[in-house]
Amino acid sequence: MPSTLLRLIFPGAQGPAGAIEFTARRRRARAGSVTGGKRAKSEVDMVDNHPTGISLSGRLANFGSTRLTGLSKLSGRVHRHVYDRFGGTRFGKWMGKPVFELTVIGRKSGEPRSVILMLVRDGDDLLVCGSFGGRPTAPAWWHNLVAAGRGTVRIGRDSWSVTARVITDPDEYATHWRTLVAGYPDFETYQALSPRKLPIAVLSRTAI
Repeated sequence: MPSTLLRLIFPGAQGPAGAIEFTARRRRARAGSVTGGKRAKSEVDMVDNHPTGISLSGRLANFGSTRLTGLSKLSGRVHRHVYDRFGGTRFGKWMGKPVFELTVIGRKSGEPRSVILMLVRDGDDLLVCGSFGGRPTAPAWWHNLVAAGRGTVRIGRDSWSVTARVITDPDEYATHWRTLVAGYPDFETYQALSPRKLPIAVLSRTAI
């Protein structure tokens, strides 16, 4: 990886060894210092004291989302296009993890808007997180989902309607957060690098 790009992704890093040391420093900072029996807060503490973890893949995705916004959006559109082109039977993974397509009516346009999201199951439900790679603002699809309260899910050749419920209870949030991170660990990195608490919603199949 070019040294300039390394320094952008890992501030202060000098080459690959510096990137590794940077990650190690962040992990030590995350552990915090102990003063008077209380853990000092570090700059990488997650909102509401969720455990944190900084991964290289999460760093790269965050860098793409925050510094290469246009390229990141183009990549998302291309992925959605080829996913649609093959009827959901190809390109069903991102970074080795499964994905699905969510379609929601745009709150401003009134037209269907589709996005490819990480596939994280919770029993018969799906969990979605408005992470935007850890950007300071929530993505447009999240605002559309909250406004509509419903949408359509497609996984492979199967599709069905869903209702959306935003998680507000702290205990339920913590439970679902653990499930999300188990399904896609980079969510933890996004949260550690974001100034906001990443929102979670449960997508439940609409009763026929």
